[in-house]
Amino acid sequence: MKFMVVFVFLALSVICFTDVEARVDASHDIQEPNCLPYQSRACPIVFLPVCGTDGETYGNECELCARNRIEGTHIKIVKKRIC
Repeated sequence: MKFMVVFVFLALSVICFTDVEARVDASHDIQEPNCLPYQSRACPIVFLPVCGTDGETYGNECELCARNRIEGTHIKIVKKRIC
């Protein structure tokens, strides 16, 4: 019984601390998207995924910029890979 309690406590500790680290890392890496090169309505068909502050993965930075422009949002880049 003691073993089970210790095991559950350690497992929960690892999960909690891992989640905290992920949130702290994400807050330091948030970047403004560079939308200047993407003023046209068409985005290139290139898969260079970016993860937005809304938790969505965009196929590339242009698609994130298009969402901001069309919907009037201000989504930033959390990381330059899939969320």
